[in-house]
Amino acid sequence: MADNFHGAHQVRLGLCMSGNTPMREVVDGAHLAEAAGWDSVWLGEDYFYRGGATMAAAVATATSRITIGLGIMTPLPRHPALIAMEVASLQELSGNRILPGIGAGVAVWMRQMGFDYSSPLGIMREGVEVTRRLLAGDMVTVRGKIFNLDRVKLNFPSTPTPILLGAVGPKALQLAGEIADGTVLSVLAGREYVEWALDRIKEGQAAAGRIGHPHLVVAYLFLALSDTREAGRNLVRPVVAEYLSAGGANALSRAAGIGDAVAGELNREYVRGHTPVERITDDMVDAVAAAGPPEYCAGWIRRLVDAGVDVVAVLPVPLDRTTAEVRKISGELLPLCV
Repeated sequence: MADNFHGAHQVRLGLCMSGNTPMREVVDGAHLAEAAGWDSVWLGEDYFYRGGATMAAAVATATSRITIGLGIMTPLPRHPALIAMEVASLQELSGNRILPGIGAGVAVWMRQMGFDYSSPLGIMREGVEVTRRLLAGDMVTVRGKIFNLDRVKLNFPSTPTPILLGAVGPKALQLAGEIADGTVLSVLAGREYVEWALDRIKEGQAAAGRIGHPHLVVAYLFLALSDTREAGRNLVRPVVAEYLSAGGANALSRAAGIGDAVAGELNREYVRGHTPVERITDDMVDAVAAAGPPEYCAGWIRRLVDAGVDVVAVLPVPLDRTTAEVRKISGELLPLCV
């Protein structure tokens, strides 16, 4: 995995699949991506869809070389001891190809499960610290503000593993620079957001005396490859609506030019059980997703890389046709990204 931590800003295209991708598509898509020379496969864990660890295990058995990013896992429903167990097991299964990511999770989803979400930064800080120590083989006793462990140690061989942090807001991004080996930037991140986010990460590195420490930056990107911009927008609009509405007003929506009042209205509709697809304009789609012909999408990816992203992990839309879209992207888009 050491090759994933260099600073050269060439285009490195990863395949991202979330839990709303059918399992057969996850397996076949990953297999095709490895055969076509993609950089990595990234597996998101969105509630309440298919589980990230299960997807990662399926990908590990279907591939032999490609890096497998697992993120973002959330230490509230997945206690850090459980995260360490899963990651160590997956390292054993995959031959140490796993890059785990930890984050606080989406507030509305955590509250749906009854978790105390009053300290997302504490969740991330303690989650990373405990998971890292367990993966290093330590026996961990800790009484934290969020997590308590009493002489917990993995009872099988584990591998010290770089841990990435999933971050959106300024304090979380600074924390990523301070404690993590990399950052996973959420879907909906455009160039303006990426440049702003990297400045916050560097602030965290400077505060912790970690300037120059290897730090992998991964950005998730919705991608709808199509003959026209209009057709692409129509394909990606429903998933953009879901993620914009679930997130509410935040740094991503502001960087995309969406006012807090509008973002708040979208979120309130989402919480009431309606995803307001009809309210997502073409400008909103264009600000947060790559949708259109291959040349247009290649330009979108290049702008993220020029802004400082190491790996652009694309979520092919439609999400239930991942295999076909991976084949299409490999043939039409990947050559433009070399």
